[in-house]
Amino acid sequence: MRIDSKYSTLLNAMTMTRLPKYLWLPCLLLAALFVACTSTDVDGSDVGQSPDSNASEADTADDADDVNDDAHDGGDIPNGDQFSWAQEPLDIPGVSYHTFESTAVDDTVGIHVFAPQPYHAQTDQDFPVLYWLHGSLGGRGGIEPLTQLFSYAMREGYVSPFLIVFLDAPPFSLWLDAYDGSANVEELYITELVPFIDAEFRTIASPEGRYVEGFSMGGYGALRYAFLYPDIFGAASSLAAGPLSPDFSDTPAVDEERRQAILDQLFGGDIQGYIDASPWTLAETEFDRFNGEVDLRLVMGELDATRANKEDFHEHLVQLDVDHDFFLIPDVGHQPVALHQGLGEDRWTFYP
Repeated sequence: MRIDSKYSTLLNAMTMTRLPKYLWLPCLLLAALFVACTSTDVDGSDVGQSPDSNASEADTADDADDVNDDAHDGGDIPNGDQFSWAQEPLDIPGVSYHTFESTAVDDTVGIHVFAPQPYHAQTDQDFPVLYWLHGSLGGRGGIEPLTQLFSYAMREGYVSPFLIVFLDAPPFSLWLDAYDGSANVEELYITELVPFIDAEFRTIASPEGRYVEGFSMGGYGALRYAFLYPDIFGAASSLAAGPLSPDFSDTPAVDEERRQAILDQLFGGDIQGYIDASPWTLAETEFDRFNGEVDLRLVMGELDATRANKEDFHEHLVQLDVDHDFFLIPDVGHQPVALHQGLGEDRWTFYP
């Protein structure tokens, strides 16, 4: 219907302007090309044509914040003092806004929580929780399309109902604590946010009921949390994680000025601090605690600029004999929804 209306509009315009008939065919061909380039491409066999699963819309909204996560000009990284933890609430169906006082960041923290319809209907039931970690420049634009995507999957029975928690973290924070205490993101998340959710909502308050997933910087954070906190998270999904260079020397998606700014802001310029905190190192040092305890999924795009680092990390896990699923998605770059779609039949198997 969308295509028909476009052609109808064009035909009416050609008629009203009395365009010579010998020009009609070239105009129609141009219109066909325009329609092909602008029409929504939805995998009907998997997601269907529900507006809740409009992948093109989700891709646009989330990628506006997250695509090419670290590929930005150099300069200072906004720190905890410049970042507002109590973001303005968003008006999204099924999503509620909550605040709590944090001692970790000495501020009021705002979060968005998606609760599916069964949560409200089945008041004697506890539900799993997915903790979503956004990319380096924030993820507010992705909350609505992500909740639409998952709510549709729940309604259609692809996954069981679960809650989704969205927290805004400072840009380029890597979801860890800065060396100088300017942004204790990890402390906030682990010691305050997770207990807050368990206290305020009917959750399965055990690793079996907690999932963590993230894109790019969030994928990096999901890996760290999986390795460090298997007593909290029972499953972790990492989409296009970064940075994954073992020593932060190979950073194709970020220039030297930005790399140094991240190193200074988060690790006080100490490369050993980066190395000690990286998923690469934690996979070794925390191996006995998490391996076999956490369901681990790694997803990356074939066209991702940092593909080599991600493949090296996968091989590192293989050499360590770390249990994990690995997916290389053809013809996809640094794009969260496209990665998700590219999983095909495997896209829902990670979730409850």
